[in-house]
Amino acid sequence: MKTEPTYEEAKKICRLTENEVQMAKRLHVSPDTLIRNASSRRYEKWKDPVPLYTRRQYEKQFEKEALFYRESRMKRIGKKADEDPMLYAARRLGFTRSECFMAKDLHLTDEDLNILNKRAKKMNLCAALLVRRMYEKLIEEGERDYDA
Repeated sequence: MKTEPTYEEAKKICRLTENEVQMAKRLHVSPDTLIRNASSRRYEKWKDPVPLYTRRQYEKQFEKEALFYRESRMKRIGKKADEDPMLYAARRLGFTRSECFMAKDLHLTDEDLNILNKRAKKMNLCAALLVRRMYEKLIEEGERDYDA
């Protein structure tokens, strides 16, 4: 007889953090559901990874707590928000530290990031992915200029 999977198994299979497991529990998502929704990036490219999906659903349902989670995440990234409005906007949008520096290298302002975020939502993407793509194009163009 098959046994029900536990949250520990789902955490390993879906590569969830402890916070994301807690979010899934608060959303009343069973471990079995988490495991079934784990996407195979090779065949199901349209599917969001389970950690991202869990965070988005949690933000929809518990907005105030999600803001607190983001604030604590921003504190961990470093630098005070008052020092650089662009970094604050990037952290507010959920950028990683490296994506913040990519945005800085691209000379994007906080208004640019907000516009990018609106465009990304229309294309069903995240702004961080667009910044990564822009940065990769910048690097490629730099290599082409260097080769010429």
